[in-house]
Amino acid sequence: SDAEQVPLVSVIIRSMNRPSLAQAIASLAEQTYPHIEVVVVNASGATHPVPAYPPQRMALRVVNPVAAGEPTREHCAVELPRLGRSAAANRGLEASVGSYALFLDDDDLLAPTHLQTLVDALQSQGRAVAAYSGVRVEGPGGQWIRDYDSPWEPRRLQGINHLPIHAVLFQLQTVRAGGACFDPALPVLEDWDFWCQLSHLGTFVHVPGIGATYRQGLGDSHLGDPTHDNHWAKWHQRILEQHAQRWGVGEQSAALAWHAIALDRAELAQLATANDLRDTQDQLGDCRQALEHTQGLLHACRTELQQSQQQSQDMLHACRTELQQAQAQVLQLRAEHDLAQRSLQMLLQSRPVRWARALRGL
Repeated sequence: SDAEQVPLVSVIIRSMNRPSLAQAIASLAEQTYPHIEVVVVNASGATHPVPAYPPQRMALRVVNPVAAGEPTREHCAVELPRLGRSAAANRGLEASVGSYALFLDDDDLLAPTHLQTLVDALQSQGRAVAAYSGVRVEGPGGQWIRDYDSPWEPRRLQGINHLPIHAVLFQLQTVRAGGACFDPALPVLEDWDFWCQLSHLGTFVHVPGIGATYRQGLGDSHLGDPTHDNHWAKWHQRILEQHAQRWGVGEQSAALAWHAIALDRAELAQLATANDLRDTQDQLGDCRQALEHTQGLLHACRTELQQSQQQSQDMLHACRTELQQAQAQVLQLRAEHDLAQRSLQMLLQSRPVRWARALRGL
């Protein structure tokens, strides 16, 4: 289809103007989906240049924050405020004009079919407000850490986030109509709070398979640093408290029960796996004993074979020796026989014998 015949997808990039931004945009240029606008939100607090991009593949614009008393402008020469993660996300939502939207951090990547797959999923599920696929987490050196690719279950999401921000494509109109937004008070986990808000507006569609890469370690969120104020545990508790105020303790109780049951099932599955492992280890032990017994028999057979071979070689050597001796005796007898024949011939040719023969003839 021509680009104008399919819905526009707005990809929102909260940018600190880091070098990795070029790679994120390159992954968008490789998308098989034809109708994309890229909204680069300048969160750096300084002038942000327009990054290089292929205009034949997509539209791109840099959106600056709105300074106090200043109108919204695409390019601004005055000093700009530095935006937090939530403020930058909200600014991107405001500036987007697509039917669907997806967030992409400037240090992450999308697989070429990511947008097309999610658009197809949303269009096939009319009541869904969002679609998501799996995300692979890689370390700074590109090594595999884990995959996020769990089936949709709203109770799971209410307990903890399992949706990296660039995993999800959502209906932009639903977000605006439902009043969903990013909480500016949250320095981290703001995407989890946003997904929870969106999940109360409709269901999510899970598309199994890895569609994006989360490059852990390139950012500076400090989520995993227990000594930093942005450590996830503190803000996880804060968000759960806010959710209890929004939707009631009953919903959190149901989510907690779901997680308890899921944990119990996981433990039972782990126990069954451990039992299977022990059975396998016992079978392996029996196999090892049988192998050791077989190896012992094989060693005995090899020893007997070596002994038989040695005996055969000794007998063969003795036979060869006797044969050589017999051959030598034969040669000696032949020599004696030849000598006797020569002696007889000489005797027959001697004069006395000739005379004796002559006398006999008379």
